[in-house]
Amino acid sequence: MATCPIDGTKIGIFSKVIELKDGKICSDCGKKVGLVYGSFFEAHHASEFTISQISELINSGQRINISDQHVSTVQTPSYLEDDVQLFVEIGIPEHVFLSVTNNAVVIDRKGIRSFANRGKTGTQKIPFQSITSIEFKRGGISHGQITFHTLGGDDKTAGFGNQGLWANGVYNNNNSIIFDASHNDKIQQIKDLVEPKIGLNTQPSQSVSPADELRKFKSLLDDGIITQEEFDTKKKQILGI
Repeated sequence: MATCPIDGTKIGIFSKVIELKDGKICSDCGKKVGLVYGSFFEAHHASEFTISQISELINSGQRINISDQHVSTVQTPSYLEDDVQLFVEIGIPEHVFLSVTNNAVVIDRKGIRSFANRGKTGTQKIPFQSITSIEFKRGGISHGQITFHTLGGDDKTAGFGNQGLWANGVYNNNNSIIFDASHNDKIQQIKDLVEPKIGLNTQPSQSVSPADELRKFKSLLDDGIITQEEFDTKKKQILGI
């Protein structure tokens, strides 16, 4: 069994580890310097540090400062150039970062499980103006899910998610995210934050009147893309009723 090169802690298959530039350390050592396992900072910056650097920080009783020159030179993911209003990382059953920026929902899929189920990994940006509705189910005994339905319809996957019994489920929709009960409250917050912005064009250079917005959603209703209930909800939001 492998061990942490800093404190000798045994590292098994299911152990929580921090992936550094030149190897892995246990989550306890990472926590001592501010690399908290599963956090946004750990996910995007841990790989910029070496084992010896982390060891030196621990021995000197110091923690990583995100404003340090070493960290500030790390390339920030392009979707974080927008203001991130809410963010959550999901590790199981798929590794996913779900963010809400000032104009879109961003889904960033990582790892082997995401690739196997979806046929790809990487960042997917869904502008508020293309979202028509949100489907949400809290996790419990079974996994929860959130799906962002869009004007173009469901974005089908290319992995195992589009085969067999999975073909009619959430694994065959790239706009769907699956999570366990520990993320219920954070996903609920994301839903509540995004819903009032559904269908809105947040680009400052463009202005759409309430009448135009209503016509757009009435057209979607007539075409059967959204339901009467969804149309009534958007009508109240647009008119401020």
